[in-house]
Amino acid sequence: MKSAKRERALKRLYVDFTDWLVLKFDEWDPQQLVIGSNPGREYEPEVQRVVPLLQETKSIEQLTERIHSIFVQMFNADSAGPMEVYAPFARGIFLEWAKRSSALPSD
Repeated sequence: MKSAKRERALKRLYVDFTDWLVLKFDEWDPQQLVIGSNPGREYEPEVQRVVPLLQETKSIEQLTERIHSIFVQMFNADSAGPMEVYAPFARGIFLEWAKRSSALPSD
């Protein structure tokens, strides 16, 4: 059973990481949805699908495939483009998640 302290920390991690990731997606803007210099959380629907996968994702390659798949589902294969485009972005997400989640208190 997870400790209450760990459970609170995990919830906080998800909230903070979601906010961080929405900003990163808006900066990356793979679908050119952000207009001007003021992003409006344009990629929040995609982020809401990515974040729950992070705890079970075992590699950068797996995360790359999952993010690409989400973009294919949310837009289409042509708009999503090739999977390789997602690899550098997935790497940054994977490493940031690993860093932040390793700081969680243990059970």
